[in-house]
Amino acid sequence: MAKVIEKVTLTIDGQQIEAEKGIPVLLAAERAGIAIPHLCYYEGLSVYAGCRVCVVEIEGARGLPTSCTTLVAEGMVVRTKKDNVLDMQRGVMSLILADHPDRCLTCHRQEHCGMDGICLRDAVVTYRCLTCAKNKRCEFQSTSEEMEMHKYPARYYQESSSWYGPDHVEKPIKRTNPFIELDFNECILCARCVRACDEIRGLNCYEVSNKGPLAEINTAFSLPLQDVGCDACGACIDVCPVACILDRPSKWMGAAKEIVTTTCVQCGDGCQINLELKNGKIMRVTPDKDGPANHGQGCARGRFGLGFVSDPKRITEPMVRKNGVLVETTWQEAMETAAKALANYKGPAFGAVVSTKNTNEQNYLIQKLTRRVMGSPNIDYYTKFDDPATVAPLAEMLGYPAMTNSMDDIGEAACIFVMGGDTQVTHPIASWQARTDARYRGGKLIYAGPRWTEMCKWADLWLRYNPGTEVALLGGILRALLDQGLQNNDFIGARCEGLDELRSSLSAYELAKVAEVTGVDEEQIVEAARIYATSGPASILYDVGLIRFASDGAEAIRALVNMALLTGNIGVDGAGISVLRGASNQQGTQDMGCTPDYLPGYQGLYDNQRGLSWSQMIETAATGTLKAMYISGENPVLGDPNREDIQNALGSLEFLVVEDSFLTDTAQMAHVVLPSVTFAEEDGTFTNTERRVQRVHQALDVPGKAAQGWQLVSQLAQFMGAIDFNYNAPSQVMDEIAQAAPIYAGISHDRLEEEGIQWPCPSSDHPGTRVLYADSFPVGKARLHPLGEIVQPPAPTADRPLLLSAGLDLFRYDREVMYNLNGGPASILDEELFKLHPNDAAALGLSEDSLLRITADDLAVEVKALITDDVPEGAPYLTFPVLEASEDLMSSPKADIIKMLSSLNLKRVKLEKIQ
Repeated sequence: MAKVIEKVTLTIDGQQIEAEKGIPVLLAAERAGIAIPHLCYYEGLSVYAGCRVCVVEIEGARGLPTSCTTLVAEGMVVRTKKDNVLDMQRGVMSLILADHPDRCLTCHRQEHCGMDGICLRDAVVTYRCLTCAKNKRCEFQSTSEEMEMHKYPARYYQESSSWYGPDHVEKPIKRTNPFIELDFNECILCARCVRACDEIRGLNCYEVSNKGPLAEINTAFSLPLQDVGCDACGACIDVCPVACILDRPSKWMGAAKEIVTTTCVQCGDGCQINLELKNGKIMRVTPDKDGPANHGQGCARGRFGLGFVSDPKRITEPMVRKNGVLVETTWQEAMETAAKALANYKGPAFGAVVSTKNTNEQNYLIQKLTRRVMGSPNIDYYTKFDDPATVAPLAEMLGYPAMTNSMDDIGEAACIFVMGGDTQVTHPIASWQARTDARYRGGKLIYAGPRWTEMCKWADLWLRYNPGTEVALLGGILRALLDQGLQNNDFIGARCEGLDELRSSLSAYELAKVAEVTGVDEEQIVEAARIYATSGPASILYDVGLIRFASDGAEAIRALVNMALLTGNIGVDGAGISVLRGASNQQGTQDMGCTPDYLPGYQGLYDNQRGLSWSQMIETAATGTLKAMYISGENPVLGDPNREDIQNALGSLEFLVVEDSFLTDTAQMAHVVLPSVTFAEEDGTFTNTERRVQRVHQALDVPGKAAQGWQLVSQLAQFMGAIDFNYNAPSQVMDEIAQAAPIYAGISHDRLEEEGIQWPCPSSDHPGTRVLYADSFPVGKARLHPLGEIVQPPAPTADRPLLLSAGLDLFRYDREVMYNLNGGPASILDEELFKLHPNDAAALGLSEDSLLRITADDLAVEVKALITDDVPEGAPYLTFPVLEASEDLMSSPKADIIKMLSSLNLKRVKLEKIQ
């Protein structure tokens, strides 16, 4: 529901403008194109009024108030250019300049030499704008120029403590963080970094120390950033107006020659980012302020993890296998070889596997090639980090396998229930929305998870259940909802079915029994039910961790859907179920029909002919039934728990085509390798986790003879004789998608240039659908799902007392793999593979970094211990290890961990200290 915005009319410098009631005069003037100099004000942060540069004259007001603290009012008359105002502004600015290297900013020759000139008249002073890493990107510099400070005598050079005074003491530059460099020598005490880190990100990494002339900005307790909770999101870099806080990788790269806005490829949040370009390379990445999903926020992966784009190991020439060796060739020969060979495997002998980081246009064409040209139903996406089961319960019970609401609804919820993995690291923007809602908008936050995460800091209630008891906990909450009469009977009666069956199944979930199994007090279970049901619109968040590493993830998701239906939290603003998809185009990949279950737009299959899933393709390839494959943009041979099975299966194929940007371990097994581009050289669309279709804009030239994904798929189809693959641009492919998938019917590249659109969008004049199921469900009435009997984790034994749980740390894995491709710094985190509670460590006589052997059944693996109470007693946690290169798989114990990871999850194990 659109909010009603009240307006007021005021006059600024003789210009009558209309502004939103309640905003500062400074912001109203800025939106009207009237510049008022300022340094400490930043839209979205609390008002600080520390610099006092933005003073104005307001008719009827006393003195010269600051425009950042004065709110607009009806009939207000503001003057910003009167002599007394300008004199006050310049006086304040002169005071700030006194403690800043200002020789260029105040020099009367500035108009002649600019900021690129090397001064020969003032050679003694070596520190000036030209030698500053922020030159031409500095707000302080541009503000000084706009105020023409070089035309007015400086007033405070006589201060002995000024930058050039005898008492000035230079502070050491902090370079211990691989991503962010801190140099507080140039700080102007605007406190933007303090406010951004606290108010927006909730991390509190910075503080203002001391008072008066001794005041300074520093990290908390002067510790390195990585030791005060910094996650390298870069919000402080974005708001710093000077060269105090800089991203180290691009510090000396200067100003960009071109900026292209596109969609980030690092997770499913769908952030809009600005790629700053220079000399044909990405020199810097910043979040776009107008991004509808991220609203100017970003994360470390999106900001620092794109070095792979310019990696020298990129492949740019097609390859074919001759005499057992891959050799470079022409596109003509590569296409002819692939087309001729694939023609022999039409039908179920062929299978295609796509990447969830491909564009919608490319993946649509691959499924079209598979189904129409090859006549095979075998199409799927690689499911290492995500799985169709993550959203299957949503389709089964509600209608669509997708998030019901928008990202903004998370930030507007009266209650947020979070369960699954660690959203802080897997989906930083969704987590930011949840934290902001809990901290500033009065939302109640319930976090359900056995391990401590950053979300616990903001939670009103932490349900710390025993690993493997997710369904039991949710069953207890459902039981409490019904026992306490907290259900929405009107909603259930009108729009749901199966209440009696659900109620009957919950008879096994007596709260005393649930508390015993889960380790969560009865009172907490009842409190969670009460908060969720009575606070107002309530939103549920979960991610792939719930399906991958719970005892029964699909059943847990069904229980979450039951919670939303019982309380009427479906089809409502600020409510719904937010499934956080793993990859940048995870949702779009399914939308395009790249699964064995659906055609594009979730339409039924031809003759109900279901194809093989990814895992089934591997199984049938190993037996020789599946004989040929096309793998696009994925490298399952590297780092998959079933690596050996995949290698054997791919090695059994008679013909394999791999399309990728790198000669990966998987590509090295191919008969034909087609060089594709990265997202930075691609043109098309991604669909993020909230169903928002957004543009991917080509920022860089295609390297060498590589090709965009939609081009090489359509060319291959044409080489195979297909006549309906003749496209001149990806926009034409999207036009075809709009015809093939009704939920995309009103979407086109032209419309997406203005802003992303959430499907369903049935017509070209439809705005898109922010909230699904507002009036009805595609399945008719939503189906409440009865739960089975309470399932408990394996009981401890004398020789195996500990319950080991395992999981993915996507933050570390994705980041390190991407960085290592570029040879850059891998992570700000140390290697932490195995977490153990202090009491468990004491019982075993272990110390920090002790080497352990984990034994379960016929499995054994060696790891180092990290002793921490982040994990519950009796339940150690093994994280997915980081792989730097393919050689690591052959030589490191990490290979054993990867192979055994799935088998070790939720098993009773024995720990032994290795001397």
